[in-house]
Amino acid sequence: MMMTEPHVQISVVPQRETTSWDFGRQFLHSLCSVDERLTPEVISNGEPHKHPFVSLEACQEFWSPVMLIRGDLGRFEVHSDFLWERSKAVKCSGMVVPARTNKFGKLHLGQILLRAHPDRTVDFRVFCNLAQPKYGILHLLTEIELTEAELNSPVFLFKRGPPGWAVESSVPNLGWANYFGDEFAHVVDVARLRAQGCATERIGDGYLVTVTDSLFDVRDDFAKFSARRASLKGRFAGDFFQIRDEPAHVRG
Repeated sequence: MMMTEPHVQISVVPQRETTSWDFGRQFLHSLCSVDERLTPEVISNGEPHKHPFVSLEACQEFWSPVMLIRGDLGRFEVHSDFLWERSKAVKCSGMVVPARTNKFGKLHLGQILLRAHPDRTVDFRVFCNLAQPKYGILHLLTEIELTEAELNSPVFLFKRGPPGWAVESSVPNLGWANYFGDEFAHVVDVARLRAQGCATERIGDGYLVTVTDSLFDVRDDFAKFSARRASLKGRFAGDFFQIRDEPAHVRG
């Protein structure tokens, strides 16, 4: 579901369990309440099987059902992803990936991912505070950052939305809006960021940090946004952001 044209992207790594229908109902209600134009048209547990969105309650049977996987290590159960799409304005797609334990017994946190065509009237920021996130990012990806990248490289992960396994101790890059949950709260030097005019807001156990006043600064004046981002990244630990440089043609 990777989009190649400019789009708004929200990627959230929840610390809260997302497989229960109680969470699913809350999430879908929040999605539709932000703007009714984000209401799904079709839902599924994986391509290409799609079902019409009838009502919120009708989504329960598709919310994170258990499926049986057979492999070299035997049989085991996992919860399925929940996917949705919308072709009318606001055109968007998204998925909720549950946390999973790999074959070595290591838990990888899940992901909530939303991609939508840019729209000035939709309040996307609310999703940065969903599910008691460890980390969340809201960004407007333009042609400048939608370039080819090596699979699972920091540049690739930034443009696809970093999943849980990619943000264990660092993150790919600073987006327009960034939520650092309790595990990452220590990297946010509130005084230094605010002294530089950066909006830094305490939300729950973490901080929401925004680079400029408007999300659309990323599209309307990327060079200015890029310079601002580079300056603010200097207020964090040197190895916290995996991408250290701005796009080459912006640097000149």
